[in-house]
Amino acid sequence: MDNAALWNTIIPMQSVVNGLKGTNGSIFTVGQVQKQSSKGISIDKKALRILITGKAITIIGGLQALALATGNNQLYDDVNYNESELNQMSAINFYNTVEVVIANANLYIADLPTYNVPATVVTSTTTDNAAYLVIMPKTRDTIQIVKNATKQLSELVKKGMMQLTVLEKFMLTFKTSEPEFFAAIKNASKLVNDGIRHNKFTGKVEKNGVAVPGATLKVVEDNKETVATWDGEFEIEGIHTGKFTVVVSDGVTEKVLHDLTMRRGTDLNMVINMAA
Repeated sequence: MDNAALWNTIIPMQSVVNGLKGTNGSIFTVGQVQKQSSKGISIDKKALRILITGKAITIIGGLQALALATGNNQLYDDVNYNESELNQMSAINFYNTVEVVIANANLYIADLPTYNVPATVVTSTTTDNAAYLVIMPKTRDTIQIVKNATKQLSELVKKGMMQLTVLEKFMLTFKTSEPEFFAAIKNASKLVNDGIRHNKFTGKVEKNGVAVPGATLKVVEDNKETVATWDGEFEIEGIHTGKFTVVVSDGVTEKVLHDLTMRRGTDLNMVINMAA
């Protein structure tokens, strides 16, 4: 290769290489964002909900006993909820229902101790439910940030692949004169290709046809986790090819799905029924 031909190749290559470096830097930055987890937030939210549910059932029991003793049918109907119904409610419906229970408890706060519901239980439930309202959007916000980062990361990887494709065309010039350099570029291309072909496990978690927001899902073999969105939907990228196991929990019930199969270059989508 003469010098003129060499420089005619190297100069435009340098521009592509610089662009590829910038893309790689962006991939690293966005990748750090994508690694965020709402696991801790979700666990806090579930623990708080379980605590509130226990207190709410205690208050409901006292109010219903009071309603029966005094013939107050309206009060009985206003707080006629059981634990199963509370567990199946969406986060916002759960919060609103507990607020109704608290409001009724405050109306009869002087009478409730007779029915084994001290005023401190009502007060602490009020505090806990207010905290639950605050923590609800944190899970959704974190999930959305991760989803946006995942989408952005996918676009960046595709951009990197395009840049490598252009670079490979330049590299054909060096296939004979610089075989080691040429081989290094081919290896880099393979790495990006592998990144693009991440297998996805997607779907929805529900219970008897009702979405289960905040359900946690973990792919055991890959140690990858996610939390279902407000409408029960989920997405986990980078699942290995072959059989895998998923553990799903809604905070009350845990379900283990064995022998799910991911085929190379494809996605697996399914509806997970926690009631089945």
